Amino acid sequence: MKADYALSKTKDSLERKIIKIIALLLMIRKPEEAPASLKVISLALNITDTEAADALSSLQGKQIITKRPKTNSYIFKNNVGVDLEKEIREVMAKQPEKWDLAEKIQEISELDYILPKKHNQDYTITRYFEYIFMTEEQFLNLPDAEYLFKDHFADGKIITLIQMKPFNLEAINAKEQMLNDKRLILLFPEKQFQEEKTLRRLEAVKTHLADDEFTENNQILIQELQMYQEDLSYELNQYLKKTYAPDEGNCRVKNAGQDFLHGFQQGITFNGFISKICNEVYGKTPRINNELINRQNISAQNRNARDKILTMLLDEKDCSELETATSAEATIYRATLNKTGIRNSDKPVEKGCQQVLDEIDLFITECDGQKNSFQKLYEKLSGIGYGARKGIIPIYLVNQLSLLQDTPVIYLNEMEVSLSSDIFENINQKPEDYYLLIEHETAQKEGYLSNLEKLFLDERRKAERTTKGKRLRVLADAMHRWYRSLPQATQNFKKQPEECSETDYKALLAFRKLFQRVEINPRELLFEKIPDLYPETEYEELSNRVISLYQILQEHSRVIEEQAITAIKTEFKAKTKESLKACLLDWYSYQSETAKTYLANNRVTNFMTFLDDLKSNDEVMIANKISKIVIGMHIDDWTDDSLEEFQRAIHDTRNEIEAIKQKNQSKDGRNYIKFTNSEGKEVEKYYDDASEDDSTSYFLKNAIEDALDEFGDSLEMNQKVAVLMKALEKLIQK
Repeated sequence: MKADYALSKTKDSLERKIIKIIALLLMIRKPEEAPASLKVISLALNITDTEAADALSSLQGKQIITKRPKTNSYIFKNNVGVDLEKEIREVMAKQPEKWDLAEKIQEISELDYILPKKHNQDYTITRYFEYIFMTEEQFLNLPDAEYLFKDHFADGKIITLIQMKPFNLEAINAKEQMLNDKRLILLFPEKQFQEEKTLRRLEAVKTHLADDEFTENNQILIQELQMYQEDLSYELNQYLKKTYAPDEGNCRVKNAGQDFLHGFQQGITFNGFISKICNEVYGKTPRINNELINRQNISAQNRNARDKILTMLLDEKDCSELETATSAEATIYRATLNKTGIRNSDKPVEKGCQQVLDEIDLFITECDGQKNSFQKLYEKLSGIGYGARKGIIPIYLVNQLSLLQDTPVIYLNEMEVSLSSDIFENINQKPEDYYLLIEHETAQKEGYLSNLEKLFLDERRKAERTTKGKRLRVLADAMHRWYRSLPQATQNFKKQPEECSETDYKALLAFRKLFQRVEINPRELLFEKIPDLYPETEYEELSNRVISLYQILQEHSRVIEEQAITAIKTEFKAKTKESLKACLLDWYSYQSETAKTYLANNRVTNFMTFLDDLKSNDEVMIANKISKIVIGMHIDDWTDDSLEEFQRAIHDTRNEIEAIKQKNQSKDGRNYIKFTNSEGKEVEKYYDDASEDDSTSYFLKNAIEDALDEFGDSLEMNQKVAVLMKALEKLIQK
């Protein structure tokens, strides 16, 4: 259709032939082998290049064809009643006069990174310098060199200055001296930027392509707009490469006081110049011959492999199996720890690796008894001098921590976290949020911890205490679990125990409070909070004090249970050395039959039902059950006032039962029920009729009747009676 339209716009014989040739070449769809170029067209028609060029120029003037700069070939223009050039010009007219030219160039530039090949080969690493486009004003406003590295990692930055007016070289030189960073390279083009119009045209084309309404109404133009975008981007990038390629000699280069007007010294390319800079700036970098791990961001698969190595190091396991295995973690282990000599005594430690380890050891030393941010270490290892990649840093960091005789403690801000491979990956991502503290070990601290471990750790817990890094957390967790297992009465009592001194009582209240928090920092608990309970107390004596507090709390529940048992025996006048069961059953046997069968209030009825069925000799169980019956709570839930409340309740219960005298057992005219329960035991009970004024009883009766009516004939009469009797049996024996 495009060819037909083109043919209708010209009568010239040669032009019509060229249109047909272009159509045939486009139909072949092999632009690389058979492009619709000037040479191919002239050969196809057996005419000179000059004749073909003149005819093609005429067709372009008639808006029939257009030339694509990127492929140097011709295509048909779309002619659909829309003046595309006019549309583009209108969008360009709406663009702001002042815009961020550097940002726009950065978006389309194919000058993104350059790799210093020789340095990368020598140091078995992939370093790169990133191109950054800036205006002179933007460069002069930079606060410092680190600002350029904060958001976008790179080993160096190539600042390509855009010349909109003659440069103020004096100001630029002064700024470069102030930044004072050899990782920065400045590029100065010889000429002012000449392609702003092309750039604005490209932005206008991109605006149209992003305009859903325009593309919806002009579907046929989408392909042409996309070709416009591709061609304009190509033109601009060709210009940028020619202007900012130092080897072309069209720009000056400045770095650390060196100024090159046209290219470099003989025999040195720009890439070689960057390699030289990397050698000088990153001379301490460790040489790790594994590019899968020796990089800033590693894949999930390699991170999993690294995590396995970290876990083995943290658990202080034997890693010798990794020296010959073929797994991913074995390959990484050999590249980072074995072949570098770090965990291979047969080889000297690689120089760069040794320097990294020394830097880590220095950081660890600074953390002895004092928290320091990992950010400090990472800035050192990732910055000038080392340029170490984050892929390998956790391995060397954990390796050095695992060799410590002291205890490493890691904090996430103010909260202690367990040492695990996940934590070191988190440190890798946000070192500014994590801190290291080394708890210096002494013989006294060791004895203190050992005594507490004997008290709080069972065999299973001892097995979990595999490394120094886990020791404090396992102990603190065991203490926390022990405290949570104590009865509420023990956790909450406020009266000072008789066997507890004033000093120990204050310490006991503070000791309990330590474990009321959901999260506990193990080191802070063991070496700060607990020692604060007894200031100026040596660790050996401190462990004895903690054991004393432990015993007071451990015995508290037994003490109040004994108090409850004594209160019951006293109330029911137990004989000397008489058991609680015998005392209660002896009293029960002297009560009237009416008291034993009378359905009184819940407390009395439940108490007598419990005694009627009492078989156990467990005095603690008996006291607990009676406490639940008479005051509605078990002994474990008592408060400081519960003992007095319990004493009053059992006294009132006993008096109320003893007041129920023997009455005539005739059933005539009495509310009386007798049945055989599910265990075959005959149950006989008397009860008072519900008062007609009792609205609650009235509503309960109606609710039961309504429920029976609702089931109607779906249940047989005997089924309804059976259900009611089951409920009645449960109610009476509750």
